[in-house]
Amino acid sequence: MGKFGMGQPVPRSEDPRLLTGRGRFVADISLPGETYAMFLRSPHAHADIADIDTGAAATAPGVLAVYTGADTVADGLGDIPCAVPVHGRDGSRMPRPGRRLLARNRVRFVGDTVAMVVAETVEQAVDALQLIHVDYRALPAVATMDDTLAIDAPQLWEGVPGNVEKRVECGAMVLMTAMEAGLTPDDIYIDPIILPVNVAPKQPVNVMEAIR
Repeated sequence: MGKFGMGQPVPRSEDPRLLTGRGRFVADISLPGETYAMFLRSPHAHADIADIDTGAAATAPGVLAVYTGADTVADGLGDIPCAVPVHGRDGSRMPRPGRRLLARNRVRFVGDTVAMVVAETVEQAVDALQLIHVDYRALPAVATMDDTLAIDAPQLWEGVPGNVEKRVECGAMVLMTAMEAGLTPDDIYIDPIILPVNVAPKQPVNVMEAIR
């Protein structure tokens, strides 16, 4: 089996410290003046945001700030760019509509971030989230690949017609095409492209050294 063989077991090195109580987690860190951010997320897969009322949350005990997509625009903050743009099989550039820091005007999946609350404690942040009122106008949504590619499927992003980001060929499809052309497996080299994708949520703890 090769270095990156399919189904190859991965040795675990973290178990001893976790099983003996020596693991360290973000919740174990407590810094002077530490604050906490919690996010309000959409219950809809596809909806317009008609209005967001954060007034009650902003005045709740321990709350330091409440932000929405409108605040990111007012502060001139951009979207999260695609870190690994992949071209289509015809060389076309992948559409990159951007990932919003906080949803603006529309949510596009269940769990899309709509607002952020910063408070002195986690409990205060969670309580404040319950005070935010969002007026959603639900839009048509689909949940399967076939429905997404249907002619009458709702369009998720402008500039991405048919909801198709790109078309690529990989793995068995490439091998089958090559062998139909008369090549043998020994004639074929497939470069395994490794894309960096987090498999677990990250929770950073940041300390601001100075404000310039």
